[in-house]
Amino acid sequence: MRRRLVLAVTPLVGAIASLFAIATSAGGASPAPSTEASKLLVAGAGTGAWRLRVDGAGARVERAAGRIALPLPPAATMDAFQPTGGGWVAAGSTPVAGGRDLALWRGDGARAVAMPAPPARRGALRVSPVLLAHDGELVAMAWLEGEAHDRLGVQAATWDGHAWSTPAVVAPPGRGSQLALTGDVLADGSLLLAWSAFDGTADAIRWSRRRGARWSEPRAIARPQPVPDITPALRADGSSGSEPGALLAWSRYDGNDYRLLLARFDGRQWSAPRTVGGKGTLFPSWQQDALLFRDASHGAWVGATVTANDALALAVAKAAPPLPRPAIVRDGDRLAIELP
Repeated sequence: MRRRLVLAVTPLVGAIASLFAIATSAGGASPAPSTEASKLLVAGAGTGAWRLRVDGAGARVERAAGRIALPLPPAATMDAFQPTGGGWVAAGSTPVAGGRDLALWRGDGARAVAMPAPPARRGALRVSPVLLAHDGELVAMAWLEGEAHDRLGVQAATWDGHAWSTPAVVAPPGRGSQLALTGDVLADGSLLLAWSAFDGTADAIRWSRRRGARWSEPRAIARPQPVPDITPALRADGSSGSEPGALLAWSRYDGNDYRLLLARFDGRQWSAPRTVGGKGTLFPSWQQDALLFRDASHGAWVGATVTANDALALAVAKAAPPLPRPAIVRDGDRLAIELP
């Protein structure tokens, strides 16, 4: 069942409640909570999708044809998973002397091999990698780096198929936290990043674009607000005329609750943010063209697609605890929410 999500709060809540009721009546009642360390990352769509699972049994990459174990060190995290031509790339972070560094693997259904981390580590911590791919190939990676979790900056490096470039500082450490890094490759091959940064009053969403060899000066997505903007999720979205486009979802605090917002990039600037979620809509992430987010008011995870006028069309809901985070899987026009 598909219901269109509108901006008014009452219809939105009703639509999610209807989907939630259908999910539970069909046997989708809330399962027993899983371990907080469990994680599921899906790369691709349909029967050809790769799945990266992390749980008490370790880390492994799965596909219909079989599975392969990943040699995940103790206390390592897996943060990004990207399909490539005939295989995949996975990235996370792992403890090293004095902090954490990036850890990467690439492989297929038969084997996994370690990839080198970008050179010239400057900070004690390198965390939250974002893999950037274009035309089925890895082209770059961005991450957060600094001396502590409240003093992180944004860095990025390009990949030529064999080695990483010298990392570029996209945004140096600022007055407070820089978190929730997200990004994608636009239709013209340029790189676009967004993240949450403390601006002296509250967290705001900032962005930077790399065309040619230079990253643009980081700028705010919207006018400064006295309330936090958090957890952005960005994806490329075709072109507007001759310019490539993108969509960004995030949550803004309204004084009582966080609500989901959406803005569109037209290759030059961002549209004014639109509220597209009711109270308690949080933690958005894109799975290809589908948006997964938490509806805390109903204790459910929700999957939606974006309509032609940048509203959300609700597609699926599943009653589940906040952790572990599920993933959206697509098979043709059908969306499903899959738990780790």
